[in-house]
Amino acid sequence: MPRVRCITEMGMGVDVHGKDATKAAKRAVSDAIRHSSLGFFRMLGKTANDMFVDVTLGVPDPDHISSFLNFRVADIRACYELWKSRGAEFITEPKPKYGETRCYIRDPDGYIIEVGQSNPGVTYG
Repeated sequence: MPRVRCITEMGMGVDVHGKDATKAAKRAVSDAIRHSSLGFFRMLGKTANDMFVDVTLGVPDPDHISSFLNFRVADIRACYELWKSRGAEFITEPKPKYGETRCYIRDPDGYIIEVGQSNPGVTYG
């Protein structure tokens, strides 16, 4: 009989101080198991011997960590003009996209920062 996926469960684990990826992975698996609803198998007359558990881990590569910074402003055009007059290096001018107006700036360390303003009448959620 072919196996069929019944449940997908995700967990999170970190080792902030030790930065040990194996310890973080073990914590993630433990977290997923503790928060799972695997107990419902008993209601179906099944036991742990009837289950197949596959675990897939995703561990970040510490040499390729990324981040993202985003500022929301009330008046993007005024912000753009003010920061530009003070020497900010903008990558783009403010452009409308997906219910907001955005532009991108490069900080002194070379990181890209998004600056955006929600367009009037646009709601989220």
